[in-house]
Amino acid sequence: MTRRPPSQRTRRSPRRRFEVRSCMGKGTLVSKERLNLKTVQFALKALRHPYRIAVFTIVFSFGLGLGACQLFLSKEARYLLSARNQAAEQDVRRHLGEPLRIMSNKNQETLWVYEFREFVQGGNNAWTMTGSWWCDDYTLTFDEHHILRDWTRTSRKCV
Repeated sequence: MTRRPPSQRTRRSPRRRFEVRSCMGKGTLVSKERLNLKTVQFALKALRHPYRIAVFTIVFSFGLGLGACQLFLSKEARYLLSARNQAAEQDVRRHLGEPLRIMSNKNQETLWVYEFREFVQGGNNAWTMTGSWWCDDYTLTFDEHHILRDWTRTSRKCV
């Protein structure tokens, strides 16, 4: 008996059967040929990497949380974040108005101080609803070329 060379051999693979679970939990056996190949590949890939959904969920939640933090920044803070290292004194004065104080330090830097007041209501019902004034102090640092280099914000209760 002569054997065929490997290139001429035909090998029949056994029919594999996959168990497909419906949303009710009952499983039915169907052959691979009847299933959509992409569906099977997706299901097998998901079984091999079950952590992908968890990682995606965590990353998406973190990104959403960071984006939501932008909602709580004041308009002054949002402007100053975008203006750092590029805005000149005239641009800052146009957006924020005249500073409360202007000072100079020994490094030939100019410091501008702004104060913004905001009324914040407190209490949990109409009878006890009171409020207080909060002050946000912004200290802006300009270099010798009159470019905004740094800024800080402090919040305190106004007196």
